[in-house]
Amino acid sequence: MFPRYIIVYDGVCKLCHGSVNFILSRDTQGIYWFCAAQSDLGTKLTHAAGFNNTGDALRDYESLLLVQNWGTDRVLIEQKSAAFFSIMCGLGYPYKATLLFKLVPKFMRNRVYDILAKNRYRWFGKYAVCQLPNPDYERRFIN
Repeated sequence: MFPRYIIVYDGVCKLCHGSVNFILSRDTQGIYWFCAAQSDLGTKLTHAAGFNNTGDALRDYESLLLVQNWGTDRVLIEQKSAAFFSIMCGLGYPYKATLLFKLVPKFMRNRVYDILAKNRYRWFGKYAVCQLPNPDYERRFIN
């Protein structure tokens, strides 16, 4: 049985790794579990979201994914700004206040997201390999 919410992230991206740590430290109820896009399950999930995966290369994977109800007939996969807002909402206040930015049209929010995603390695850096989780949170990582 899979957890209800799985966040798929780029395991070699320093910005993404920092985002995972941010969520982990604020998700006091432990509702979010994590899966690196480079893992076997991550490849399946990114493929299910419509990304073109070829071998180890995630050629066009440029998005955070929030997968709900994986392994059931009620799977929902959110990406880009929609995934971000759902995650922030799940963290409660004060992070839920970011929902105010949903007033900005989705195409504009996703354009900003795309610019950040395409430049994430250049602006924030990249690890040579996927980083291991902090032992305190290791059980919440699926590989």
